[in-house]
Amino acid sequence: MKTATRGRATQVTSSKEPGRVRLVRVAGAMAGPLLIVGAVLVVYRGYVFHDVLTSRHVDMLAYYLPNDCFLGETLRAGHIALWNPSTLSGTPFAADPLSGWMNLPAMLTFAALPCGHAMRFFIVAQPLIAGLGMYWFLRGESLFRIAATVGGLVLALAVAGSQVGLALAFAGVVAWLPVMLGAESRCLRAGTWPRRLGWCILTALAWGQVVASHLPVGIVLGTIALVVYGVVRIVVEVRAGRLSGAGSLALGAVVIVSVPAVNLAYLLPRLAFLPRTSISLGYDQLQGLEGHFSPGWPLKLIAPPGVYVGAVAIVLAFAAWGSKRLRPIVAALTVFGVLGYLLTIRGVDESFGRLVGSRAGSFLAHNGGRCLFAVIVSVAALAGCGMQAFVEADSLRRRLLLLVPGVVVLLILPLSAGVDPAHLLLPAVAGAIVVGLLLASTGRPVLAMAVPLLVAAELTTNALVGQASPTPVDVGIRYPGLLYQQQPPDVDVAAFLRNGPIVTLLGSRDGGRFMGFDPAAATNRGYLDQQGPGSWGMLANQRGSLFGLEDVQGYLPVQLIRYWTFVRAATAHRLDYNADVFPDPSPVVLDLLQVNGLVVPTSDPPPLPLPARPVAHEGAWTLERLEHPFPRVSVIPTWRVVATEDQALRAVTAPGFDPSSTVVLERSPGLEPSGAQPPSRAGSATYEPIGLQSARISVTTPCPAIVLVRTPFDQDWHASVDGQPARVLAADYVVQGIPVPAGNHTILLSYVDPSVGYGLAGTAASIGVLIAAAVALGVRTRWTGSSHPSPDDRSGTTDAGGTEPSV
Repeated sequence: MKTATRGRATQVTSSKEPGRVRLVRVAGAMAGPLLIVGAVLVVYRGYVFHDVLTSRHVDMLAYYLPNDCFLGETLRAGHIALWNPSTLSGTPFAADPLSGWMNLPAMLTFAALPCGHAMRFFIVAQPLIAGLGMYWFLRGESLFRIAATVGGLVLALAVAGSQVGLALAFAGVVAWLPVMLGAESRCLRAGTWPRRLGWCILTALAWGQVVASHLPVGIVLGTIALVVYGVVRIVVEVRAGRLSGAGSLALGAVVIVSVPAVNLAYLLPRLAFLPRTSISLGYDQLQGLEGHFSPGWPLKLIAPPGVYVGAVAIVLAFAAWGSKRLRPIVAALTVFGVLGYLLTIRGVDESFGRLVGSRAGSFLAHNGGRCLFAVIVSVAALAGCGMQAFVEADSLRRRLLLLVPGVVVLLILPLSAGVDPAHLLLPAVAGAIVVGLLLASTGRPVLAMAVPLLVAAELTTNALVGQASPTPVDVGIRYPGLLYQQQPPDVDVAAFLRNGPIVTLLGSRDGGRFMGFDPAAATNRGYLDQQGPGSWGMLANQRGSLFGLEDVQGYLPVQLIRYWTFVRAATAHRLDYNADVFPDPSPVVLDLLQVNGLVVPTSDPPPLPLPARPVAHEGAWTLERLEHPFPRVSVIPTWRVVATEDQALRAVTAPGFDPSSTVVLERSPGLEPSGAQPPSRAGSATYEPIGLQSARISVTTPCPAIVLVRTPFDQDWHASVDGQPARVLAADYVVQGIPVPAGNHTILLSYVDPSVGYGLAGTAASIGVLIAAAVALGVRTRWTGSSHPSPDDRSGTTDAGGTEPSV
């Protein structure tokens, strides 16, 4: 009886044990990712639990929110927005490199959620993608979970604790780099061609997200990381006999071709658009070179608050070279970080820029300083590799040797470089604890499992201390503003998105466009510094676009070159390359851009260029409406043709020019003028918008005339007159003119960008070809029934070097 009972008990225990083991394994697998997610949510608790945003970074309210909300609104309506009528009097949208088109997280988030909630979710998602992506990459390199968790925590919290987290374009670059490396790692280590092709698709898509986050920085860092890591990984696989020489060349070629081909939906519209934008001038002509940093800026990474990777990460990053198994990958990550660092230094980026040509070079030099993100990603990955080296080290002496380089750096460099000692308390305490912990783990390996908790505590403390500081903190060395700490959110989303009397009146009828007008507040950055609640009523910085209003001003880094040039020719104020405002608008500006409403300060309104009357008040602001508003279209029977664009611009901005009497063209309209016509015989036209990027214009004219359409000219505007194709000419330099003969006519005007459709077709075809090839190769392998794979078909896994510590 007793024996039977014991036997039964043993049997029951044995049947339950697999469940317990499974639970432990699941808990162990989830512990690292959950720690990364939990730490980010603690730092971003304001965005997670409250309906708030921030004005701490100038781009959040003035750029990211209006653009991404417009993107989401149009996608929910089932449209691809080729044209955005709400800013700069109208400007191309899908072709804009930073519009969010083909930025998959932005498209999904803002299409699925209301605008304010979507922005909060998107802010929190960026460091989560970064941290979990780094964890995934390092696990793919056969690192233990505690090592991968360390790398993921360092990257996620470096972003969340600094201004990088609010510069969403750059946070996206950081977030998708490790995802791309993780996919590439699996692509190059896969044992069969179908799997390789599948991972190749994901690698290309991840590279596309790096580029879609910020074109110049993304394309530089994404390509460097792809090539440097890819070359090293292929060499490792060939030397290990898991990939043949011919197979490595074929696989490398497939990756190189697939990366741009899979991303044609993003690349084609941008490549077609950029030559006719302000960026085509080159940054040296736009605003000179900038973005250079002092060589000592990386010391900021170990001086909180801000982008602080932590003392633990520094110690472990130098220890990464102690793992012989990981040394090739450590070398690749180090090269990536060093190249990114060099591109931040004055002289290096300029020299490289001169190598690739003047305009492309200035493009690189302007953004070169932002290559600092390569250093952050590199240090985070190396910290994970260093943790792995410690776990694999089998003696106290070996571990002591691994500690020395990082400890020396922590003890000597910060103070010798002039870092304020007050900012070294956190790294000193964390460094001392981790050194003791790592040495103690020689006899008790379970202690090593506390290292990720220490990293989380150290970096979360850095973020919370930074949030408690009312102003950006300088630690005593020169470094870029992106590395400052991220302060807590300060904007009530519901209040910012709430329309008032001015918005209601501007949106109640087709009254033309509007502009915020406060010359005393305008600077070279326009109204970008006016982002407090007291300035919201002016509807500047593209706030009006959140309500579907049409503003003639805006803040965009990439603009139609004609509009950009017209703004600067029409004002005496010096403006930054990405700011468009009219601090002193002339009647010609108001006419050509159909400005019928001006939002001015109520207490001290500036003199207006044309008679107007107040029609609405909101807080400290008043909407003045012109007594004689301008129409969207006019029929003008008199024109003159000039030889060049410059001549047209000079004619339009010359004193005495009257847009209502004569149109300045740069090409012959193909009509014979019938002489000057009195105003009563000039004809008439009505404008009926059809969606965001099309319109129907009904025209009646007694003589040949030019229909002046007060919408910025671009080559992708197309028109038909009575069903027959018609030319859309650049008129008065900045707007559109459509020639019509005498009589009654119907004009259909549409904005059509064929490169968007071609890009989508190219992406779909490229992915389709790769999937078809993978399926065909998989079927072929099954038919051959080969049970002994060739070197190119073996598993690409690498031994982790030991048994992973259990939870």
